[in-house]
Parts: sequence; C-alpha cells; structure tokens
Amino acid sequence: MRGKIMSMMLILILLGCVDSKSHKVYYSIFNETDKTVTVVGYNSKWNSEKKGMADPIYIASHSHYKIVRIISDDDHQNFYSLRNGGVDSVRVVFEDQKLLVYTWKDVRDGNAKALSIINGQKVDDKHYAHHITEEDYAQAVDCEEDCY
Repeated sequence: MRGKIMSMMLILILLGCVDSKSHKVYYSIFNETDKTVTVVGYNSKWNSEKKGMADPIYIASHSHYKIVRIISDDDHQNFYSLRNGGVDSVRVVFEDQKLLVYTWKDVRDGNAKALSIINGQKVDDKHYAHHITEEDYAQAVDCEEDCY
C-alpha cells in the first residue's frame, strides 16, 4: 500500500513539472480592410505536394485572427501551423482576386512589412501583431487562378 502511495505521489510530481523554458506567446493579425483575407504561410524548402503550406488563416473584413502558442526559447513557430523551420514566405489573398506575396528576400532587403507578416511585429515580450491595411490591398496584384 505504501509503495502505491509513493508511486502515485511520484507520478503527480512528474505530471506537474513544466518546462520552464516554455511560455505563452499571443499572435494577432488584424484585417483593417473591407475585404475578406486569406493568409497562407509557406516553407519553400518543403513545398513538394503542398507539405510546405501552413493551414490557411481566414480573416473577415475589419476583424482579426488570434492564436496563442506555447513555445520554447528555440521554437520558431508564429502565426502559422508549420513548426521546425517555420515559414519563409507568406501570401495574402484578398477575396480570391488579389495577391500580395512577402518572402525572406524582402525581409533581407529591409522590408519591415514582410518581417511583420512572417514573424509578427513585437508589441511586448508576449504579444506579436501584424496589420493588413487598405495600402496592402492597393499594392496587391490580380491573381485570378493562381492565388495560392
């Protein structure tokens, strides 16, 4: 009986242990346009058979998307569902008609908007955000059948 109690206590202690390097991070994308937006992250190195495509994020006009990630210090996950390397490019699609593409090349070239949509703009230690604006819509190009 005493052995069972000790075993149960050990199990409870182990279940209660939390990796102290993990923490909650809140990511938000705000759609400030009057268009419905779909945001899709990609990892071009994985992109055979759409394996490098993150789950699409759908955001209604004048609305936002928010997700909480529990990440460790060496985790690169952000808005998108891909882990272990994350995304290197993002497509913002406005009502399946217009397209805006951001890549790591844009980030390296100093495009702050590209960095913001790929990684999120740091608001504070626990919050990252990105804003999709009417200016983004104006810069988007017609995509007809090749939006994704």
